[in-house]
Parts: sequence; structure tokens; C-alpha cells
Amino acid sequence: MIDGRYGPAAALSTANGVIDVVESVTPDMPDRLRDEALAVGAEAAEFIGWLFRDLANLAQATYWYDRAMEYAQLCGDTSMQGFVLLRKSQMAYESRSGHRVRLFARAAIEGPWRLSPRFHAEALLQIARGDLMVGQTVDLDRAVGQAREVAGGDDLTLREASCWIEAAQPERAVQLYEDGLTGEGVSLRDAGYFRSRQAVALARVEEPDLAADRAQQALSASVRTGSLRTRRTVEETHSLLRHWEAREAVAVLADALSRVEQSPSQRQLG
Repeated sequence: MIDGRYGPAAALSTANGVIDVVESVTPDMPDRLRDEALAVGAEAAEFIGWLFRDLANLAQATYWYDRAMEYAQLCGDTSMQGFVLLRKSQMAYESRSGHRVRLFARAAIEGPWRLSPRFHAEALLQIARGDLMVGQTVDLDRAVGQAREVAGGDDLTLREASCWIEAAQPERAVQLYEDGLTGEGVSLRDAGYFRSRQAVALARVEEPDLAADRAQQALSASVRTGSLRTRRTVEETHSLLRHWEAREAVAVLADALSRVEQSPSQRQLG
């Protein structure tokens, strides 16, 4: 998709145009056609919410996820309601609210709808991740095994990795990220984000040079796609590397971050 290659700004105008059309045509439509239009509106609003997450604008992301939920309720699209709850759980992780990570993920699974196997599995991982964030003991191998079984063959490698970071086993996350990013089908935007998460894991296992290298790769992708979510994670890596600031790779990363922050286009995005 266009946002995966060129970033959220490139897709926002098109998605907003869909919302404008839905709002303009639904008042005069027959009920059956109106429900179909509202379902399209729910998909567009959820997508806009995701784009604002990538822009690190969680307030706007929340607004659009709520709009998606409203459209889905109006047309009776229960599966979209469950999916939006999963998205809200993922967003709660980005704001470091473990309690909300758990609540939204449980609601996504327990509501009066049926998530697809892939999203059901992701919700199970979200519950495990939220439990770890609030200090509960989690048998993560068992939780991951259950999610894999539910997923029915879909690859969860990159989703599993962050769970191991929360379980204070970043060394396992490092390899999972490497495995997950070697295959095809990962967009530039997503590859950049997961590289930034791998850099966090590497910093936590005290591999400063590798962490700085992966963070540099992620930063380059974030500049090309306008992903502020990725850049924020690169900044987290740099903060974790403060004890190694004299190392050349870490110093190069610091310089690259400084140049990005001073770029007029990046200041406008921020």
C-alpha cells in the first residue's frame, strides 16, 4: 500500500476523501446501501486512525478509531468493532498503558463477534504483553504457543518479539526480529519500525554498535516514509545507549538524529 512505501501523509488525503463521500451520500441512501457505505466509512476511519498512529499523533488516532467504531455500530459490522478494539490495544502499548493493553485485547476476544484467526492470535499476544507490563507472571512460551495454534499458520514472529522485550528477555527478541525481517512482504515503513524495535532489544543486551547500526537503518526508513512512530523508537534506543556515547557508531547515530530533528520537513511533521 502507498502508506507502507511513502508514509502516512501520502495516504491521508485519499482516505479523508472517502470519509467525505460517505458523509455526503449516506443521508439519501436506502437502508441496505447505507449500511454498505457506512462499512466503507468504518474501514476508511480505521485506516486514518492507523495513519495518525504512525505520525505519533495518538489524540487524532483515538478520534478516528472512535469514528470507525461508530460507523461499524451504525451498520452492524461487528467484526470491525472487534478489530478496532485490537487496534486500540496496540495503541495503548505505544502510550505504555499496560492496563489498557489488557482491557482492549480482552474485549476484542470476548465481545459478540468473531475475529479472524490472525487477529485473534494477535489479541492473545496483546493480553500476554499487557500482563507483563503490569507485573503479572506469564508463561510466555505457553502464551506464544497458544497464539501460534490459533493463528493457523500465519507468521507471528514480529509480534512475538516485543513480548520477549516485556518479559525482560531481549536476547530472544533480537533473533525473532532478525528472522521476521529476512522474508519478503514487509513494507519499508514496517521494516523501519521493527528495526527500531530490534535496536531497543540490542541496546538492552548491551550490544551498542549493533543497536546503533539497526537504529540508523530504522531512522533512514522513518525519514523516507515520514514515520514519527519509528523515529520516536530510534530516540528511545539512543537514550538507552547513553553509557556508550563515546563509541563511534553511537556518536554517528546521535549526529544523524540531530540532523533529522533540524530538518525543516521533519519539524513540520513533528
